[in-house]
Amino acid sequence: MKLSVCLYDKQYQKEIEIFLSTTDRTHWTKRLKELEDYNGLYKKFLTTRNPFLEPIKEYCDLKSKGLVIRNKCSDKLRLFAGRAYIINRIIHNINDVGKRQLISRLKDNDLRSLLFEISTATHFFRNDFDVNFVEYERSDNEGRTFDFVIEKNSIKAEVECKWKSINAGRKITQDGFYNLVDNIVKQLKGKKISCLFEIKIPQKLGKNLTEFTDMALALKSAVELKQTEAVFSDFEINIKYLPVVIKNISEEKLKTIVKFDRTRNQHVASYSRGSSTIIIKIECEKKDEVLNAIYADLKDSLEQFSKKKAGLIACNIEGVLGHQWKELSSESGLAEKTRKLFEKETAVHIHTVVYTSEDGYELKQEGVVEIRSICLTFLNPKRKFKIDQRFF
Repeated sequence: MKLSVCLYDKQYQKEIEIFLSTTDRTHWTKRLKELEDYNGLYKKFLTTRNPFLEPIKEYCDLKSKGLVIRNKCSDKLRLFAGRAYIINRIIHNINDVGKRQLISRLKDNDLRSLLFEISTATHFFRNDFDVNFVEYERSDNEGRTFDFVIEKNSIKAEVECKWKSINAGRKITQDGFYNLVDNIVKQLKGKKISCLFEIKIPQKLGKNLTEFTDMALALKSAVELKQTEAVFSDFEINIKYLPVVIKNISEEKLKTIVKFDRTRNQHVASYSRGSSTIIIKIECEKKDEVLNAIYADLKDSLEQFSKKKAGLIACNIEGVLGHQWKELSSESGLAEKTRKLFEKETAVHIHTVVYTSEDGYELKQEGVVEIRSICLTFLNPKRKFKIDQRFF
């Protein structure tokens, strides 16, 4: 299918209504109601996993007030409307198997992987490619395959999209960290305290909510007794009492309080309200294995291609900041892992591997909501199909 990705503001409401009707409006009402049961960092984590929740809530709120959507909506709602437009057209153009599979994936708790596929397809739509969604239309007994075929003029190629979570290969996962922080803040907020908690864990943090509650209670007890250490499991916990309550903790101010080094697998969060200042630093003695996790996933994807056409692997790595791409492109980073992949005899059909991240998106409204991010591109020197790299 070919598709113009130009969407004007007067079309927003129509496309959002089509999307909600197609994917089951009651499903989204239920999800928004469930979201109300959470707060703090973990609620933010849930809305990050499902980027449709906040704009759908905004849309429903505007509609309930009788406001004209195009005059009042945020950039997030504009982006959602643009994605809804693309998804509506894909659902209309694929077979019944594809419709069921795509709608089912849209109801998942975590949409990030799917939305990366949609964004990648949108890039090719914008550049006048014909896109055929093979993965969506396969039956369960056909096994795994690449996501879609792209075609322009006489050239065809296969595209596989990979989403690597910020948690991939990490000893301290984002949801585990957020849940622990929320538990600690829940127990201590409202108290007249100003504390820095330094927590060292030997292996990995995990996601045990009961354990997090018990640790928060242990910290509460230690603070009430003015202790400088707390005992919990095999964790090493030090408590430092700050001289004053710090309001509006900026990143610069945080750096003067916490000795923070990202290379040592440390995570920091802060809370300041009323008479409470709570700063939490968690460090794991074990190193993350992010690059190994990425390589394992890329190697596994080699067999998803037909090997009869040039292959493109588009890999989104969650949480990479703009200044970190230089480090990742160095000989010791993604370049080494990608070169190792290209050395495999079973990888000659792979033409290009592209890495990107969701950070650094730039939203514009010019009849289309545009997403831009830095890309790190590697061309396979042993590629079987000699296609101009600019084709991708």
